[in-house]
Amino acid sequence: MRNKKQSMRQKGVAICAIIVVIAILASIFLPAFIQVASAKTTAELEKEVKQAKTNKNNAKAQLDSVKNKKANVAEEVLAIDEEINRVEDEIESTAAAIEQSRANLIIKEEELRVAEENCIEYDQSFKTRARIMYENGTSSYLEVLLGASSFGDFLSRIEMIREIVEYDKKVLAEMKASRDAIRVAKEALEAEKANLEAKEVELANMKIELGYRLEAKQELLAQLHEDEVAYAKAYEIAEADEKKIQKQLQEQAAKEAKAGTQTKYTGTGKFVWPVPASHRVTSKYGYRIHPVYNTRKFHAGIDIGASYGSDIVAAESGTVTVATYGSGYGKYLVINHGSGITTLYAHCSSLLVKVGDKVSRGQVIAKVGSTGVSTGNHLHFEVRINGATTDPLTYVN
Repeated sequence: MRNKKQSMRQKGVAICAIIVVIAILASIFLPAFIQVASAKTTAELEKEVKQAKTNKNNAKAQLDSVKNKKANVAEEVLAIDEEINRVEDEIESTAAAIEQSRANLIIKEEELRVAEENCIEYDQSFKTRARIMYENGTSSYLEVLLGASSFGDFLSRIEMIREIVEYDKKVLAEMKASRDAIRVAKEALEAEKANLEAKEVELANMKIELGYRLEAKQELLAQLHEDEVAYAKAYEIAEADEKKIQKQLQEQAAKEAKAGTQTKYTGTGKFVWPVPASHRVTSKYGYRIHPVYNTRKFHAGIDIGASYGSDIVAAESGTVTVATYGSGYGKYLVINHGSGITTLYAHCSSLLVKVGDKVSRGQVIAKVGSTGVSTGNHLHFEVRINGATTDPLTYVN
């Protein structure tokens, strides 16, 4: 019995020893394990937020493209509408001109009829006079002169013959002029009428063609409107995903800060102004009317206006974690200063550092530009604490 109790006591001591050893091992390895797991989760979240940003930027690029196409097509529709209105006005004026031409033709045809009757009358008068002279036995002007009874009668007959000759010339000239006038008037009226009718047909065909073009552009405009709605929805979804992951990242950073596993702050404790050449703040932190989209949006940093190519310096010492291009930020970079503090520098014309570089406070890291969604040369500067944006003017003066 005594041996049994002693055996049980020894087993109890062994179990206690094992528990103590496990506790010691746990105290040594568990925090490290937690830190590794936490770091892995943070890395996964950062990868997810980067992908969400990419999705949002892609959706934004597609949305912008569709908006531009829609604006261009809307201008084309307006231009076609104006062209149709112009053609309709020209058709109306051409129709009026045709009616006036028809009225002129009626007048000209009456004038030509009268002229032709006059021609016939002149012709008949000439033939009648010739017949009378023949019936009276006067076969020539010489016989008329020789038949004079006196010198006075002779002179009278000469004057009569002269008048007859002049009359003959006049009749022949008038007949010829009338005939030529008739021919010219007919050709002019027929040409005018043909030109107007051809123009009327051409304008009618042009209106039909413009109608087809307008219908096609309106269908394209309707399709682009549907695409715009779809891309806007996709952008909203991508933006919501980014915000959701950002929130998770912030919560994870807070957990790391509480657990003491966060990277320690490596800075000097003071931020310097990121654009030495200019202290002109053109847009502050907070809600504003976006200068490009003309909608009320939250501005996550401050804008510092400066000339193209001006130096951008690191506001604080740290490690470059992002150096890339985004459709919104353009060329931008992020510096991690430790303890959850990061700064972002956007719309740069060029980046002078790369991911993994260690930078010092005041070191030139980029140049001012206007890449991405921007209306002019400036630096967009952000300060984030555990992933959450904050007013940079509380950190830089």
